[in-house]
Amino acid sequence: MSYSPVALQTALLILSNSSATTLVDIPGSSKKIITGLNVTTFFDETTPTTVPAATDCSAAAWNTWQEWTACTDTCGSCGTQTRFRSCNKPLDTCTCTGTAYEKEYCNLAVCKFPKDSCCEGFVPKSSGGTFVCLVNTTATATP
Repeated sequence: MSYSPVALQTALLILSNSSATTLVDIPGSSKKIITGLNVTTFFDETTPTTVPAATDCSAAAWNTWQEWTACTDTCGSCGTQTRFRSCNKPLDTCTCTGTAYEKEYCNLAVCKFPKDSCCEGFVPKSSGGTFVCLVNTTATATP
């Protein structure tokens, strides 16, 4: 059973102010101990506070995603952008499920001459009334 710091401080204040208690110096230390009352009885009469165990990682959770980085190119699905998030964890040994990193292609618009229309692996396709560079799903592997 564990008690919250507030309960412990309250108990010490009550006990140290009681006429039935005495503060005694601990030899070789600047600390004191309280004698005279049964401290166990005091705590048995209080409501304990549940404190998560030092090995409990259930509170580990992802923080919100950061903003996307600027795209590394201006057209043709040649550029990429990334974003990151951090794991808010109670202990260094805890982990969050999932990924801390996302990467996506950006600036999908077809490039203007003299640059190739789309980067390698992408082909121009009509989407929403404009041409964009999308992943080439019909590409065949070369032997």
